[in-house]
Order: sequence, then C-alpha cells, then structure tokens
Amino acid sequence: TERHNLQFAAKGKFSYRIIIPIVKNKQLVNWTGRTVADSEDLRYKTLSTDYERSANQGLPQARLNIKDTIFDYDRLLRGGDTLVICEGPFDAIRVSFFGERYGIVATALFSKDPLPMQVELLCEVAPKFKRLVVLFDRDVGMSAGFAFPDYLRFRTTVLPSRVKDPAEMVFDDFCE
Repeated sequence: TERHNLQFAAKGKFSYRIIIPIVKNKQLVNWTGRTVADSEDLRYKTLSTDYERSANQGLPQARLNIKDTIFDYDRLLRGGDTLVICEGPFDAIRVSFFGERYGIVATALFSKDPLPMQVELLCEVAPKFKRLVVLFDRDVGMSAGFAFPDYLRFRTTVLPSRVKDPAEMVFDDFCE
C-alpha cells in the first residue's frame, strides 16, 4: 500500500474502489480505481483527459490518458534484471512484490494491447533490463507477445496451470 500510495474511496464517484495513482516523472498524471464491490459492473474506473467530461462528472481532469502511460514508470527508469509486462496494475504489483528482491520489476498496460505511446515508453525503459517478459492472463495466453514490436525482444511466458491471472499468484507459483 505504501510502496504504490494506494488509497481507498469509501464514498463519492469512486466509492468502494482501491485508488491506484499513475505517476510519471514524479507527477500524478491520472488514477484508476478498482472496484471491490461485487455488484459493480465496471471493474476499473479512470479519470478522463476531457475537460467537459471531467467537469460534468465532478472529477479532476487527468493530465494524461491512462493509455498513454505504463504503470510504475518512474521505478522502471532505475532498471533491473527482468521487466515483466502485465495487463493490469494489480498483476504488476503482485509480480513486483514477489520479484523485486530478484531484480524483477513489473509494469502494466491497463489492457491487452500496447498503444503507440506505451510502446514508446517501453522503448525508453527496456534497455535498462537484461530480460523482457510478457505475462498476461491465461485467457490471452501465448499470443500476448505478438502485440509488441520485434525490436523490443519480449518473450512470452505462461502462468502455472492452476492460476488464471498474475494477481492470483502465491510465492510458490512465482518460483515455478
């Protein structure tokens, strides 16, 4: 919680959501909220960069669209042994939690497909790592790596058979 400055909204537009700040160059540029309510259909809710939409919703305007960022960008700039690309921030938090002591750091794209700005950001941080790995949810499988340009030299890995999502991994799964 402290490492990623996670928050919780008990009321308001983001009620019953864990708030995940998106920081770039030490500036808060957006945030996304993951629901903890079973009754909520929208799993993630994110700030908009559109002024009118933000004003109509009574929410702050995001500095950057979340699809123009990657999770934990500032930490990625320090490099490490292995960079793991995940879909969601909870996946990345879990992988980094288990792996950081081994030089493994994870990021998230907030989707299954990288957009051009995200590829550009990955190009900035990739040279700071020896290995680059894509680890998406089981339903995406081995096709995940095909969404990345060849020059980024990502390899795709799969989850242990009993796990469908990196955020569900326990330490023993991680060691496999």
